[in-house]
Amino acid sequence: MENIKKPKLWDIDFETIISTPSIIDYTQYELLEDRRIYLTSNIGSGTIEYVNTLIEKFNYEDDKNNVPVEERKPIKLYINSYGGSIYDGLSIVNTILTSKTKVIGICSGYVMSMGLGIYVACHERWAMLYTNFMYHELSSSASGRAEEIKRATQEYERLQKMYDDILTSRTSLSQKKLNSVKKSANDWYFDVYEAKKYGLVHKIIGVDE
Repeated sequence: MENIKKPKLWDIDFETIISTPSIIDYTQYELLEDRRIYLTSNIGSGTIEYVNTLIEKFNYEDDKNNVPVEERKPIKLYINSYGGSIYDGLSIVNTILTSKTKVIGICSGYVMSMGLGIYVACHERWAMLYTNFMYHELSSSASGRAEEIKRATQEYERLQKMYDDILTSRTSLSQKKLNSVKKSANDWYFDVYEAKKYGLVHKIIGVDE
Protein backbone atom coordinates (compact mmCIF):
# COMPACT_ATOMS: atom_id res chain seq x y z
CA MET A 1 0.00 0.00 0.00
CA GLU A 2 1.15 3.53 -0.67
CA ASN A 3 2.21 5.80 2.18
CA ILE A 4 -0.34 8.44 3.14
CA LYS A 5 -0.36 11.27 5.62
CA LYS A 6 -2.89 11.22 8.42
CA PRO A 7 -3.58 14.32 10.58
CA LYS A 8 -3.39 14.25 14.35
CA LEU A 9 -6.25 16.30 15.75
CA TRP A 10 -4.54 17.98 18.67
CA ASP A 11 -1.23 19.22 17.30
CA ILE A 12 -2.01 19.17 13.59
CA ASP A 13 1.20 17.30 13.05
CA PHE A 14 1.50 14.62 10.36
CA GLU A 15 2.99 11.19 10.35
CA THR A 16 3.38 8.69 7.54
CA ILE A 17 1.38 5.53 8.09
CA ILE A 18 0.59 2.49 6.00
CA SER A 19 -3.17 2.00 6.02
CA THR A 20 -6.32 2.93 4.19
CA PRO A 21 -7.76 6.14 5.68
CA SER A 22 -11.46 6.46 6.44
CA ILE A 23 -13.59 9.22 5.00
CA ILE A 24 -13.44 11.04 8.33
CA ASP A 25 -9.63 11.23 8.09
CA TYR A 26 -9.85 13.08 4.79
CA THR A 27 -12.66 15.31 6.06
CA GLN A 28 -10.76 16.13 9.24
CA TYR A 29 -7.66 16.96 7.23
CA GLU A 30 -9.55 19.32 4.92
CA LEU A 31 -11.29 21.08 7.83
CA LEU A 32 -8.05 21.66 9.71
CA GLU A 33 -6.33 22.84 6.55
CA ASP A 34 -9.13 25.40 6.19
CA ARG A 35 -8.72 26.38 9.88
CA ARG A 36 -12.20 25.27 10.89
CA ILE A 37 -12.85 24.44 14.53
CA TYR A 38 -16.16 22.99 15.75
CA LEU A 39 -17.49 23.68 19.24
CA THR A 40 -20.64 21.58 19.31
CA SER A 41 -20.76 20.19 22.84
CA ASN A 42 -21.17 21.33 26.41
CA ILE A 43 -18.32 23.61 27.45
CA GLY A 44 -15.88 21.82 29.76
CA SER A 45 -12.25 20.84 30.19
CA GLY A 46 -12.25 18.81 26.98
CA THR A 47 -13.54 21.83 25.08
CA ILE A 48 -10.64 23.93 26.36
CA GLU A 49 -8.09 21.36 25.22
CA TYR A 50 -9.62 21.15 21.76
CA VAL A 51 -10.41 24.80 20.99
CA ASN A 52 -7.52 26.52 22.77
CA THR A 53 -4.89 24.16 21.41
CA LEU A 54 -5.98 24.66 17.83
CA ILE A 55 -6.26 28.45 18.07
CA GLU A 56 -2.82 28.65 19.65
CA LYS A 57 -1.40 26.27 17.04
CA PHE A 58 -2.66 28.39 14.15
CA ASN A 59 -1.21 31.51 15.80
CA TYR A 60 2.10 29.71 16.29
CA GLU A 61 2.23 28.76 12.62
CA ASP A 62 1.56 32.35 11.54
CA ASP A 63 4.13 33.74 13.97
CA LYS A 64 6.73 31.20 12.90
CA ASN A 65 6.18 32.08 9.24
CA ASN A 66 6.20 35.83 9.99
CA VAL A 67 2.77 36.31 8.42
CA PRO A 68 1.53 39.89 8.96
CA VAL A 69 -1.64 40.06 11.05
CA GLU A 70 -3.66 41.58 8.23
CA GLU A 71 -2.63 38.79 5.84
CA ARG A 72 -3.34 35.83 8.11
CA LYS A 73 -5.95 33.28 7.11
CA PRO A 74 -8.80 33.61 9.63
CA ILE A 75 -9.74 30.85 12.05
CA LYS A 76 -13.40 29.87 11.69
CA LEU A 77 -14.95 28.80 15.00
CA TYR A 78 -18.30 27.09 14.43
CA ILE A 79 -20.35 27.30 17.63
CA ASN A 80 -23.51 25.36 18.41
CA SER A 81 -23.57 25.05 22.19
CA TYR A 82 -26.08 25.20 25.03
CA GLY A 83 -23.30 26.41 27.34
CA GLY A 84 -21.55 24.79 30.28
CA SER A 85 -18.78 25.69 32.74
CA ILE A 86 -18.16 29.43 32.96
CA TYR A 87 -14.56 28.87 34.15
CA ASP A 88 -13.78 26.77 31.09
CA GLY A 89 -15.68 29.17 28.87
CA LEU A 90 -13.69 32.14 30.14
CA SER A 91 -10.49 30.31 29.26
CA ILE A 92 -11.65 30.06 25.65
CA VAL A 93 -12.73 33.72 25.70
CA ASN A 94 -9.21 34.71 26.83
CA THR A 95 -7.61 32.61 24.09
CA ILE A 96 -9.80 34.23 21.42
CA LEU A 97 -9.25 37.76 22.70
CA THR A 98 -5.46 37.32 22.70
CA SER A 99 -5.35 35.63 19.29
CA LYS A 100 -3.48 37.80 16.78
CA THR A 101 -4.99 35.70 14.01
CA LYS A 102 -8.61 36.73 13.48
CA VAL A 103 -11.22 34.34 14.90
CA ILE A 104 -14.56 34.38 13.09
CA GLY A 105 -17.47 32.97 15.11
CA ILE A 106 -20.09 31.20 12.99
CA CYS A 107 -23.37 29.73 14.19
CA SER A 108 -26.04 27.81 12.32
CA GLY A 109 -28.27 26.66 15.17
CA TYR A 110 -27.97 27.83 18.75
CA VAL A 111 -25.64 29.94 20.89
CA MET A 112 -26.72 29.93 24.52
CA SER A 113 -25.46 30.77 28.01
CA MET A 114 -21.63 30.55 28.11
CA GLY A 115 -21.69 29.63 24.43
CA LEU A 116 -22.98 33.16 23.85
CA GLY A 117 -20.03 34.61 25.77
CA ILE A 118 -17.56 32.69 23.61
CA TYR A 119 -19.36 33.72 20.43
CA VAL A 120 -19.31 37.41 21.39
CA ALA A 121 -15.57 37.20 22.11
CA CYS A 122 -14.87 36.40 18.43
CA HIS A 123 -13.39 39.21 16.38
CA GLU A 124 -16.04 38.83 13.70
CA ARG A 125 -19.42 37.13 14.14
CA TRP A 126 -21.60 35.51 11.51
CA ALA A 127 -24.86 33.61 11.92
CA MET A 128 -27.29 31.80 9.66
CA LEU A 129 -30.89 32.94 9.34
CA TYR A 130 -32.56 30.59 11.81
CA THR A 131 -29.96 30.77 14.55
CA ASN A 132 -31.27 31.04 18.12
CA PHE A 133 -29.62 32.91 20.98
CA MET A 134 -30.16 32.80 24.73
CA TYR A 135 -28.93 34.85 27.68
CA HIS A 136 -29.71 34.10 31.32
CA GLU A 137 -28.43 34.64 34.81
CA LEU A 138 -25.72 32.18 35.80
CA SER A 139 -26.77 29.18 37.86
CA SER A 140 -25.62 28.77 41.44
CA SER A 141 -25.73 25.62 43.56
CA ALA A 142 -24.38 27.09 46.78
CA SER A 143 -24.93 24.91 49.84
CA GLY A 144 -23.36 24.10 53.20
CA ARG A 145 -22.66 26.36 56.15
CA ALA A 146 -23.71 30.01 56.10
CA GLU A 147 -20.14 31.23 55.58
CA GLU A 148 -19.62 28.79 52.69
CA ILE A 149 -22.83 29.95 51.05
CA LYS A 150 -21.72 33.56 51.48
CA ARG A 151 -18.35 32.92 49.80
CA ALA A 152 -20.00 30.93 47.02
CA THR A 153 -22.47 33.76 46.43
CA GLN A 154 -19.65 36.31 46.22
CA GLU A 155 -17.85 34.17 43.66
CA TYR A 156 -21.06 33.72 41.69
CA GLU A 157 -21.55 37.50 41.60
CA ARG A 158 -17.94 38.01 40.48
CA LEU A 159 -18.34 35.56 37.60
CA GLN A 160 -21.68 37.06 36.62
CA LYS A 161 -20.04 40.47 36.32
CA MET A 162 -17.28 39.02 34.10
CA TYR A 163 -19.85 37.37 31.86
CA ASP A 164 -21.95 40.52 31.58
CA ASP A 165 -18.83 42.62 30.90
CA ILE A 166 -17.97 40.45 27.90
CA LEU A 167 -21.40 41.09 26.41
CA THR A 168 -21.68 44.81 27.17
CA SER A 169 -18.11 45.66 26.13
CA ARG A 170 -18.33 43.93 22.74
CA THR A 171 -21.94 44.68 21.73
CA SER A 172 -24.47 47.48 22.15
CA LEU A 173 -26.23 45.57 24.93
CA SER A 174 -26.56 47.65 28.09
CA GLN A 175 -26.22 46.42 31.65
CA LYS A 176 -29.73 47.76 32.22
CA LYS A 177 -31.07 45.37 29.58
CA LEU A 178 -29.24 42.40 31.10
CA ASN A 179 -30.41 43.32 34.59
CA SER A 180 -34.01 43.42 33.40
CA VAL A 181 -33.66 39.86 32.10
CA LYS A 182 -32.24 38.68 35.43
CA LYS A 183 -34.96 40.51 37.34
CA SER A 184 -37.64 38.70 35.35
CA ALA A 185 -36.00 35.36 36.26
CA ASN A 186 -36.55 34.20 32.68
CA ASP A 187 -34.22 32.99 29.96
CA TRP A 188 -34.05 35.56 27.16
CA TYR A 189 -34.36 33.88 23.79
CA PHE A 190 -33.92 35.99 20.65
CA ASP A 191 -33.45 35.54 16.93
CA VAL A 192 -30.71 36.57 14.53
CA TYR A 193 -32.30 39.92 13.67
CA GLU A 194 -32.54 40.97 17.31
CA ALA A 195 -28.99 39.72 17.82
CA LYS A 196 -27.82 41.90 14.95
CA LYS A 197 -29.74 44.91 16.33
CA TYR A 198 -27.77 44.62 19.57
CA GLY A 199 -24.46 44.15 17.76
CA LEU A 200 -23.95 40.50 18.65
CA VAL A 201 -24.07 39.45 14.99
CA HIS A 202 -22.09 41.30 12.32
CA LYS A 203 -23.37 39.39 9.30
CA ILE A 204 -26.39 37.20 8.60
CA ILE A 205 -25.20 34.54 6.17
CA GLY A 206 -27.32 34.45 3.02
CA VAL A 207 -29.00 37.77 3.83
CA ASP A 208 -26.20 40.33 4.10
CA GLU A 209 -24.25 38.98 1.15
